[in-house]
Amino acid sequence: MRSRHVVRFLNAWRQNVAGRVILLWDRLPAHQSRLTAHTLERHLPWLQVEWPPAYARKLNPLAGAALGPPGCHGPGQHASERSTALAPAA
Repeated sequence: MRSRHVVRFLNAWRQNVAGRVILLWDRLPAHQSRLTAHTLERHLPWLQVEWPPAYARKLNPLAGAALGPPGCHGPGQHASERSTALAPAA
């Protein structure tokens, strides 16, 4: 995605959305370019941009998806299985 695509999207969005918008944006280079920044300044009355921290695992629901359910310490391995697997043989 390039800055010109972002600008085209913002302009089309404004024509089709009424009211104020809060936009949660990542730090994709196209989102941070001068062209995009200039366009955002023009849209400030109706658009509020929020930038999450560079790494915010709690804000990304997919970040832990590969780890499995809570208590899981790796793909296919639950905490109780892991502790048993690491216990010395008797």
